Amino acid sequence: STAFPAFVASDEDAAESLMQRRAERLEATVDEARASLDGYEIPYGTPDQAAARFALMAEMGISRVYLQLSGANLDEIARAVDAARSAASIAVG
Repeated sequence: STAFPAFVASDEDAAESLMQRRAERLEATVDEARASLDGYEIPYGTPDQAAARFALMAEMGISRVYLQLSGANLDEIARAVDAARSAASIAVG
């Protein structure tokens, strides 16, 4: 199992806005904010982009993820849950 924040937006524009907000919270550039997620293979972006990362997690044997709720709204969390479920049989808590 693993845990990480939910960063799944409805489309490319919303994903970019979400990443800008994350960068501001981290006092970092958008590229640095992306790199921090990439370094841990955290699913983010659009639902399809996140689903691809969740599928990789399932291939690595991860069967459960816990979403951290700090800074995420309910829509972002719901999209992350849907992406995990569509990518593989990953349980989300």
